[in-house]
Amino acid sequence: MVFSMAAPGYPAYAVNFGDPVKLKFDPQNGPGVQLSSYSSVASGGAMEGNLFVADGHAGSPLTSSANFAGLPTDDFGSGARPKVPDFNGITWDGYTFDGWYGTSGNRVETLPYAFPYDSVTTYNAVWKGNETTPYTFRVEHYRDFNTARDEADDSSGWPGDYDDPDLRKFFESTWESTQMANNPISATYRRDIPGYRFKSVLLKNNKVRKYGEASGHGTMTEGGASINASTNAVRGSMPNDYLTAAYRYEPDPTKKFLITVRYVDMEGNQIKAPESRTLPVESDYVIEPAAINSYLIASAELTDGGITDLEGTGVISAEDAGVSLNTSNYHFTGKMPNQAITFTYQYELDPSFVTTLRVKRMDNHGNILREEETRAVQPGVPVEVDVDKMSGYVYPPNIVWEDSLSDVFLDQETKKLNLTPNLQGGTVTITYTEELTDETYWAKVEFYNGQNGSFNGNTAPKFVKKSENNTLAQVTEGLMPTPSPHYSFDGWYKATSNGSNKTGQKLADDTAINASIKLFANFEETEGEWFDLKFVSGPHGTIEGSRTSHVEIGTSWSSLALPSTLPDNFYMFGGWFDENGNRMQNAQTINADQTYTARFIPIGISDDNILAMPDARGTVDSDGSGKVSVSGANENRRYALTDMDYRVVGTKLGSQLKNTGFTGLNPCTSYYVYELNQSANPDIGVILPEHLDPDTFSPPSRVTVPALGTNYDVEDDGAGMKQVVVEPANPETLYAILNMEGDVIDVPGADEDGWVMSSGASPRAVLGGLESNQLYVVVAKQPGEDTAAADKILLGTQVAVIGNTQEQQDYTIALTNGGFITKIMRDGAIIDFDDDKTAVVKAGDVISLDAETTNSQGQGFRQWSALIGKLTLADKTRRNPAITMPEGNLVLQANYYAAAAATPGNASIDYTPKTGAVALDLSDDRMEDLIDELTNNSSDQDAMTAGVDVLYTVKFTQRAPKASESEAVKSEVGNDSVKVPWTLSSVLARQVGGSNKEIPSDVNKEPDIRVYAVLDRSMHGYTDYHLWNLEDLDGEYTCTEVPMEPAPDDMDSGFTGVVSFDANVESTYVLTYLKAHEVKIIDDKRSMEHIIKVRSDTALEDAEGFMDLDIFEDYTDPITGIVWEYKGLGKTASSGNGYDTGEPVTKNLTLHVLYQTEDDAQWQEARQKLLDQISIAQVLKNNQSVSEEDREELSEAIDIALEVANRIYRPTVDELLEAYDTLKALVDSITSGGNNPDDPDNPNQPGGGGSGGGSGGG
Repeated sequence: MVFSMAAPGYPAYAVNFGDPVKLKFDPQNGPGVQLSSYSSVASGGAMEGNLFVADGHAGSPLTSSANFAGLPTDDFGSGARPKVPDFNGITWDGYTFDGWYGTSGNRVETLPYAFPYDSVTTYNAVWKGNETTPYTFRVEHYRDFNTARDEADDSSGWPGDYDDPDLRKFFESTWESTQMANNPISATYRRDIPGYRFKSVLLKNNKVRKYGEASGHGTMTEGGASINASTNAVRGSMPNDYLTAAYRYEPDPTKKFLITVRYVDMEGNQIKAPESRTLPVESDYVIEPAAINSYLIASAELTDGGITDLEGTGVISAEDAGVSLNTSNYHFTGKMPNQAITFTYQYELDPSFVTTLRVKRMDNHGNILREEETRAVQPGVPVEVDVDKMSGYVYPPNIVWEDSLSDVFLDQETKKLNLTPNLQGGTVTITYTEELTDETYWAKVEFYNGQNGSFNGNTAPKFVKKSENNTLAQVTEGLMPTPSPHYSFDGWYKATSNGSNKTGQKLADDTAINASIKLFANFEETEGEWFDLKFVSGPHGTIEGSRTSHVEIGTSWSSLALPSTLPDNFYMFGGWFDENGNRMQNAQTINADQTYTARFIPIGISDDNILAMPDARGTVDSDGSGKVSVSGANENRRYALTDMDYRVVGTKLGSQLKNTGFTGLNPCTSYYVYELNQSANPDIGVILPEHLDPDTFSPPSRVTVPALGTNYDVEDDGAGMKQVVVEPANPETLYAILNMEGDVIDVPGADEDGWVMSSGASPRAVLGGLESNQLYVVVAKQPGEDTAAADKILLGTQVAVIGNTQEQQDYTIALTNGGFITKIMRDGAIIDFDDDKTAVVKAGDVISLDAETTNSQGQGFRQWSALIGKLTLADKTRRNPAITMPEGNLVLQANYYAAAAATPGNASIDYTPKTGAVALDLSDDRMEDLIDELTNNSSDQDAMTAGVDVLYTVKFTQRAPKASESEAVKSEVGNDSVKVPWTLSSVLARQVGGSNKEIPSDVNKEPDIRVYAVLDRSMHGYTDYHLWNLEDLDGEYTCTEVPMEPAPDDMDSGFTGVVSFDANVESTYVLTYLKAHEVKIIDDKRSMEHIIKVRSDTALEDAEGFMDLDIFEDYTDPITGIVWEYKGLGKTASSGNGYDTGEPVTKNLTLHVLYQTEDDAQWQEARQKLLDQISIAQVLKNNQSVSEEDREELSEAIDIALEVANRIYRPTVDELLEAYDTLKALVDSITSGGNNPDDPDNPNQPGGGGSGGGSGGG
């Protein structure tokens, strides 16, 4: 590499022949011309400073100048000319003379014959680093414990003696390397010294020495090395001197090392858990021995102090770091080394120590016979314990002792137990077994019960001490008499000798039991839960059999043993009717005393012999298994159930299906149900269509048994999560749970595919680890069924997993069809309400209801019924009752008696299933219009004219959406994150005379209806709720939005979970919403609170309504007149850190509005300052001499600055000034040529590198 020293340039300009000119030789920082071959002439007037100058005239020979007189010449070309100066025999430490160079950068081998036509011509001496003069480059790494020296950054910071004990030297063997002058060099501090971090760096002899300058006294500004202020690295080129960089280190408080203290006995066994702590290197520590019960300290030792390896790994041992032991108190003190160390304390037994012996005496039931005996005993010293004989108990007793006791022996003659305790003491348990054959001591109590109840607990005879005067309450404690349903426990009586019945009066609880006795638990019917039924005959027929029945509340009509019915000629039995004229249905239950009348009607339409598709429904039975029921089963038909491969699972007669169904089926499974001629009876297991004549079976109805019925609960799992407990579960059935996106949830105990097997005597399956306030789908399958959980989602059961809340939940009560609210009471106080048809209430509120006396058709009030929710009302026929609001929403309908039909037969409308999730609005006007529309056909009119009843049923199906349905509504909404919790569809079914029949072709199968639907709590609190009518037109879905009332998005609508909407049967409706979070914004100055719903993972500033808040407007304090302007939002009213409204919201938040006093002048000044700097940056960006990279960086910085200057939310003065400083720093950096690079420029070429020679100016 060539190292050149460039002097300032001299002005040069063209001249004419004969004009005076000068020829100059500049030695720069090297040896002077006086030491060259020009030494004889380089003196006096020939010298200008250290430059040799020859005067002459342009175009005249150089030899004409007196200053060249006597110098050796080269003779060629135009003539003789002086030789160029040389420095033969002259040495400059580290450098070798390279030659003379002109201003053009060309080396001058010979001088011109004549003086050039420039006023001044200058030649510069250039020297380059040689390869023969090595210098030591020393990079030191040490910790200096001399505080004054360690803090110094001048020459006093250098150690005078490197053997100074105050120096801890790291990796010393790597400190020195050999470099040649002008070689590129670099060094940095070490990051691998355990426990230490960089503190400071010193540098000396880093400048190049000019010719004649002594070591350590270099003054050249060009070349050499320096410290990078940002990285603390040494960068540059090697000077012609011995360069030293000293990196000094200090302890890093974030890097800590482990101290372990062990406690052992004299044999080295651990007697106390080790203790540990961590400390930074050089920290002071004190280690004190622990006081251990029954032990005295014997010795202390540093058992692992590490090693000192400063050279290899940079670590020092505890001994070298400094540690000492105070032998009087066994305290260690020292300085922490930079590695883990271990101290060990050794203990010996305390000879004065005593331990504890405990003696327990109890009977064989665990009852304490004597107070526990506690003794202080010496380890190893034998002890005697009294073991007395006790009346009523077997001797000797059973004796057990802990392993810490030895040499145990019972002397039955002395009744003494001998034993020897060890250090731990111990417990002796003496158990006396009751000698129940001793009738003088024990009384025997036996227990019996009547037929209508039992009792839980231990029913074996009890033996009590005659001397203790036990009472009846005491001897029966824990038996818990459990009456059969609808019976109550009456009390205890004395039993007959064989225990089959009671005798005598009821015994009081305080009856003394001091002799053997037999007790009888008696149960009686519960008042109000048993009813007397009467059966009578209407005209045109008679009845035979029992005409009365005494049954419990809730007895199903289908389970009653009814009298036989004998219709007169030309009449047939039309059904049983209650006192209000309502036909009794199989599913109805008995809830009051009642007289039922057998109605006989004229024989009407005969069997049409048409096989209809069955009206079937799948449910889950009380034991967890599946059940398929057939509504409107024809008693003249047979019915078959098949699997999806049409394989027969079972068959039943229509008469059998009136009171039962197909049971014991697999949950979460689809089946087909066929109506057959009664003569068709396929075998179990055959393929039905292959074994029957096509004329003998109907088209099949597909029916799905859900995964769950009422056999599950949502519980806490004890770990902050939720779990769905299926109990009873179907035996040997696998259950899994999915989210609404169809992803299987990995629950504890599941296999790799997410399935959990039901198990236990009472089978149960637990699906745990669930998040609160989410909607899930539970699915099931049988072992060996090769089906993924996600493939069964359409057959599964939706389960809402609701979290616990400390706030009392709001619910809605809505009344329809003439019902209204008259009063709401809460905690004894009257609550105001605006709408007497709908109110938002809380569980436990007492609500007074009323209804119009008659409806629009003049018919009287009949009873209340619940469309949504659970109505617990003893007398539902009372028009103006008061109810207690249950947990959950409640939609009640006032029902009125039907007007007299124009035909002997009645028409009615109903809906299924009545699970409380979906309901059909059956208010009078809607119901009548719907019945008229559906039955306005000749088939129904003929049937009713013949006295045959017609029933239409709207069958709702609510399920998880299909993937295609989800994609359709997501595409309509335009957001893939939209939630699709359920799909609702419906179909019509028709019964004629109690049998399922096809719907006549001229009946509109898609009538208008009004639907109530429940959005459970897992869907509350979000945003963008929409209900879509989804039409499938040849594989292309069309989505039409359907309005819901109340609107779930409207916070003032009163929505708490129930909506209603207009719909059509056989249409498909899909609910969507977006997850959202509630942001509460408190404006303390205006004393206002705003609630903003923000879609999950979107910014608050993008939320609807946020920009409309008045918080952005200036607020004038009405008292002080101070104007406050919006500053931002914070987590607290006094928050120093603002909340970024552009950040995605991922949880509910409470924020406070932050204000600052108005300071418009200062703000305007700061903004103008920023705008001026933006203008400067714009001009610079348009300058084509600026590089493309810099222009792009300027463009981005200008856009950022403009965003700050023109921001809608006015920036603060600090933000304006910060934007100004950032932009100005970039402009200054570009106009000044950029930051200094790590590698310094060539001294002869300030703008760039290069290895060629240098030249002077001009």
